[in-house]
Amino acid sequence: GGASVLGRQESRRRGAPRAGRPRPRRNLMATIAHVIVGLAAGRIYARRDEEVIPAMAAGCVISCWPDLDLIAVALGAEYGSALDHRSATHSLFSAVAVAAVVALVAFWRRIPVRRALAFALVTGLSHGLLDILNFRSKVALLWPFSTSYIGSPWQPIPAVATLAELTTSRIFPVMLSELVIFSPLLIVIFWWPRIQRGRDRRLPD
Repeated sequence: GGASVLGRQESRRRGAPRAGRPRPRRNLMATIAHVIVGLAAGRIYARRDEEVIPAMAAGCVISCWPDLDLIAVALGAEYGSALDHRSATHSLFSAVAVAAVVALVAFWRRIPVRRALAFALVTGLSHGLLDILNFRSKVALLWPFSTSYIGSPWQPIPAVATLAELTTSRIFPVMLSELVIFSPLLIVIFWWPRIQRGRDRRLPD
């Protein structure tokens, strides 16, 4: 009746979740994991010394850009919408779309397209796939074909809960854990030329 209508209107004014709307989730996020992945991918991709810095910078952009959805969240994006954190920008579809754009740019600049495509695809896909391994995290990996949020039964990677926590001491245990978990990629970043030389020496003539 009229009372129930008034009750629903009051709930909406207070920002209570509507029927069918997911409950607000904490904006769980990694701290430096995606940066490490992007740097390592760029380091592997670069073949000449002059390519190292641009490739590592490109790797960081590709691996980290999905978290730009936090801007939309800060501006009031609705929970469960395509603009919500770990929704559209974190999907496999978005990673493929970005990789296609990188391939077009590579073609225009006469850079080997297949290699650039593989670099962008692997780096881009890493974001959403790593995020489902964050503690208590789910990602809309199949957007736009499905709006369901997918998690993993195994979630060993810690995360901070909000952007505000990035400025508190809570960030340090998370960063330390990520450094340990992604330490093999740190080896790639700093010692990739030596790894390559060692591999070349082991190859038969």
